[in-house]
Amino acid sequence: MNIFNDKIYIFGDDDRQRALFSLFLEKGFNTAISSNCFSGKNKKIKYSHCFNESKSFSGTDFLIFPIPVKKEMIDNIFPFAYKNNYLIGGLFDKELIDFCKYYGINYYDLYKSKTFVTNNAKITAEGAVFNAMHSSKITISGSKCLVIGYGNCGKKICSLLKCMKACIYVVENDMKSKSFHTQDLCLRTKCHNALFYENINDIKSIHKFDFIFNTAPSKVLTHNILEKLSKNTTIIDIASAPGGTDFDYCKKHGITAKLCPGIPGTYAPKSAAHIIFNEIVNLKREG
Repeated sequence: MNIFNDKIYIFGDDDRQRALFSLFLEKGFNTAISSNCFSGKNKKIKYSHCFNESKSFSGTDFLIFPIPVKKEMIDNIFPFAYKNNYLIGGLFDKELIDFCKYYGINYYDLYKSKTFVTNNAKITAEGAVFNAMHSSKITISGSKCLVIGYGNCGKKICSLLKCMKACIYVVENDMKSKSFHTQDLCLRTKCHNALFYENINDIKSIHKFDFIFNTAPSKVLTHNILEKLSKNTTIIDIASAPGGTDFDYCKKHGITAKLCPGIPGTYAPKSAAHIIFNEIVNLKREG
């Protein structure tokens, strides 16, 4: 099957979606991109030489949405999708999944791919550390860093901080799992002065941290924790909005805190687009 006969329709106007559009064009795919499609405004559509408006939706093989994808985002677009289409995005909400199943629409959540998750986490970690360096007046090297959460992104942040010779502390409440103990041992062996805690309240000297990286979506950095921090502490929160930090408290008390959701699409949109492009090409080849 010739994958270059496929039609690709990209929704959204962020940097990653535009970079993805350019990449598909560069590789010779029939591609179109639509912006302002989620607000009910007139669509601004840019087509490749092989893809015109009259046949744009009904013959489209892949409909690619920004990340995360929610049901409300597609309300102005459907019923343009057909059973031979593939709806592609990430972090689908339950309402959208139920919708696709009910109408028999094929869908693919990028976050179900281990390769995508791993590569995306690498970009996220690099972007998180970049934001920390940009927001602080001290170096990462020799600093004391607290990483809240030890999932895919938390692990990559720790690995990067280790390479930069920071002192690393981790809060992870799932210390009983076998997989965590394996990673725990690995990190303790390779990282100088790395310590683990099950609960952030167990940390007695939290005021000594220079940087705090939060990956947990629930409210972790509440006022009773924040009031113990130094005014020189820099907080980088990469959880989905509204994040896990009390930003109002931080603003009121002069604590540097930055919410950084969707780092891959803002920090390195071209690299992030390549990851999605490879996933889609591999999906077509396998299917």
